[in-house]
Amino acid sequence: MKNIFKKSFKNKIIIPAAVIFVALVAVLTLYLFVRLKAINRAFVDDILEINIGKLEFYLEEHIGDTRTAAVSMAGNLEAVRAISERDADGLARAFASALELYRVTCFTVTDAGGTVLYGAKTGVVSGERNITNALGGRVSSYFESDDTVKIAARTGAPVYGADGALIGVVSAGIRLDSDDAASDIKRILDADVLIFYNGGLAASTVGARAGGTVISPPSAEASIINADEFYGEAEILGTKYTVFNMPLRNADGEAFASILTGTARAGLEREFFDFISGGVIIVFVGLLISTILLYVILSTISRPIVTLSNNMDFVAEGNLSITVDSENDDELGRLGKSLQKAVGILNHLLDEINTMINEHINGNSDYYINAEAFLGDYRKLVELILELAALGIKDQLTGMPNRRSFDSRLYLEWNRAIRERQPISILMIDVDKFKNYNDSFGHQQGDFALQTAAKVYMESIKRTVDFAARWGGEEFVVLLPDTDMDGALKVAEKIRVGIENAEVPCVDEKASRITVSIGVNTQVPENESSIVDFVAETDVALYNAKATGRNKVCRAE
Repeated sequence: MKNIFKKSFKNKIIIPAAVIFVALVAVLTLYLFVRLKAINRAFVDDILEINIGKLEFYLEEHIGDTRTAAVSMAGNLEAVRAISERDADGLARAFASALELYRVTCFTVTDAGGTVLYGAKTGVVSGERNITNALGGRVSSYFESDDTVKIAARTGAPVYGADGALIGVVSAGIRLDSDDAASDIKRILDADVLIFYNGGLAASTVGARAGGTVISPPSAEASIINADEFYGEAEILGTKYTVFNMPLRNADGEAFASILTGTARAGLEREFFDFISGGVIIVFVGLLISTILLYVILSTISRPIVTLSNNMDFVAEGNLSITVDSENDDELGRLGKSLQKAVGILNHLLDEINTMINEHINGNSDYYINAEAFLGDYRKLVELILELAALGIKDQLTGMPNRRSFDSRLYLEWNRAIRERQPISILMIDVDKFKNYNDSFGHQQGDFALQTAAKVYMESIKRTVDFAARWGGEEFVVLLPDTDMDGALKVAEKIRVGIENAEVPCVDEKASRITVSIGVNTQVPENESSIVDFVAETDVALYNAKATGRNKVCRAE
């Protein structure tokens, strides 16, 4: 357990990452479950709002169907003849196909006096507005009820004889008070449906067939009994729904029936719970796998660092017998090998000094260290020490200063510009389409392209105070102290042209050689100015240069 909390490069990252991982999962889980009801409610409300529109369209479509049916049936020549002759059998033959075609489920045919000739009714029709209007020569459509049909969409159309005189009326209707109608609406809305007439239940898809209290709270039940519009939550036979009650009005504008549509919350809540639970599990597993991979990667990275650190501790303690993994040929491996060379020279010098001391102790005062050899080894030692230092500030591929070196130089020049109130400029340079270049020519040719570009950058700056470095990958940066925007743009254009003229092939069909995009920024900084913002603005200018065609120079706004 003690080793887990040991201060090391690996544990400094793994332990905070694990803490962040646990906290993130906990916060995410809490947030998702707190938001579950709100999300579910909004989702159900959206569904219900869509269903309201569908239901309105459904009812309008039924009115339209009855109107089409009534007008078509009133214009049927066989029907006109049968009405004129008061022939019920002839009317049955005339309307057989029309009733099926227009899905008419209730109909009435009368003569000019309102006496029923054909249909479910007998005697003289009274009280049905659509028939009354049709006897007056007008086509009209309403939601109506009568003794045999509680709720129906109806249309009445006048029938005229060969001489143009009114001889009767055809009334076509589609019933809405049946379980078939409720099921039809449920199929369209994907929601449960209850149809009420004068406060009583006429049809339903939830199993309720009798009257009585099937809806709660009382406010919802009262709205349904009174055929008022109601929107909200209600409980139907023990199940919680989000409901909408749509009243149906007759020709006088009186609400006599209503259609209640409801979306059950329980099923949707379970679906949301399963969805969120699955999401949490996926996030948890993903973060756990990421943490394990991070641990493995950091272990691989930290192993040579630990070895190098231990070797340097041994040297500091006077132990000059160290070994370096010769298979590791990266920066750390080269640093270790340089350290081993330096230690070898120290060993040689110490051996020479000990030999000279022993010779003098034994009386051989004529023995001295070969000064030329000593100086040569010392010079080698100094060169190795300088090489060790250079590994920390130079880019190995191009030989240019690296990002770390540039950051230090920018900080010094920035503060000097503040003191002297002088402008400072930087150029951010990116080799265009370099990934495609590597994919087409290979990484070896890609390295050559970067080395060629670096040479152009270094040759384009002449003053000793100017500074060029590799920013990372195919990006480079140039620092120009005491330089205004005009001067910086001239240097940038010089670099752009120099790269374009370099003998390096290009993958771009529009160009024969590699090109670069350059962002330029200049500022006279003050104490409150930000280096981070300065660099970020330059990066935006570089992005604009690439976004507007590449192989160009763009200045920061």
